[in-house]
Amino acid sequence: MACGAVMYWVLMNSLIPDVCDWEEHETGLRREGFYSSMQGWIGKAGIAVAFGMSGIILGLIGFKQELGGSQSVQTIFLMRGMFAIFPVLFGVLALVLVKYYPLTVQKMAEVRAVLEARRGAV
Repeated sequence: MACGAVMYWVLMNSLIPDVCDWEEHETGLRREGFYSSMQGWIGKAGIAVAFGMSGIILGLIGFKQELGGSQSVQTIFLMRGMFAIFPVLFGVLALVLVKYYPLTVQKMAEVRAVLEARRGAV
């Protein structure tokens, strides 16, 4: 989960300023506080869902707590597979979504120029 968390925090922290500029461009409002609070809430909800899914996955693959480190070979194999497959699948989904993210470097340069013309450089 740590690798995904790092990717999430880096990506989200780099997107929020663009979204705030875009919103100011479209509506005249700046709501950094709203977007930062939503980022925090979504991040915490994602962590809660990930931990919950981990427990469900362990139950589905036959993990028995009372066995401790003496799980069956099949259970260990399935643990490795599931905890490798899900992060990869969600990572690929995130990359696909980022590919179609509409606020490109060029578009944000245009938005920034309009904003600076409207209110001066910040």
